[in-house]
Amino acid sequence: MRVRGLSRWLVLALGLVACRGPEGSTGREGPEGAPGPAGPLNRLVITSVIRDSLDVYATLPDDVGSDPDAPPALACYLGDGHRGRWYVVSDGASPTDPWCELSRPSGTHWVARMHHAPTSGWAFAFVVVY
Repeated sequence: MRVRGLSRWLVLALGLVACRGPEGSTGREGPEGAPGPAGPLNRLVITSVIRDSLDVYATLPDDVGSDPDAPPALACYLGDGHRGRWYVVSDGASPTDPWCELSRPSGTHWVARMHHAPTSGWAFAFVVVY
């Protein structure tokens, strides 16, 4: 009998705790926070048609920076003329496949370079994010 009475009180107590009244109105909006720092993402796209060289390169502008410990991100592409297709160039699976490099040969400017690029009117694109 005592267990039954205790369990009724327990059910009643839990029921009261679980009940919620209607939500009140929303308070006023707080002050606007300070703006965050400017994002580091700038994008530079360099494209051209490959003429007669197996290596194509572009010296990147001063805005990209020259810190050897903070290189920009580089993506390289080959385009097959005016068909609108661009192929990603990665690390060169074989010694004759195209591959890309980012270096600082003068110690002051970054240079994007594609080695073993095909000739015969293909286009190249360097996409640099800094």
